[in-house]
Amino acid sequence: MMKFTLILLLAIPAVTLQAQNTIAQRPAMDNIMRSNGRIFVVVAVMLIILAGLVLYLLRIDSKMTKIEKEIKIDG
Repeated sequence: MMKFTLILLLAIPAVTLQAQNTIAQRPAMDNIMRSNGRIFVVVAVMLIILAGLVLYLLRIDSKMTKIEKEIKIDG
């Protein structure tokens, strides 16, 4: 088991270096998005999704707080 773990740990840097070489050969996606003006659409969609998640969590928190207060009053 120890040999397998050691081999796995030694193989991780090799895989990482291989991935960096293949990424360097392709054109950068951010440059393509910037040249087309689509990067702003991507950022806007990500911000909308993040805002929706934050609002959802705040709504759940307020409902949980209300339920906790009801339980304390009844209990």
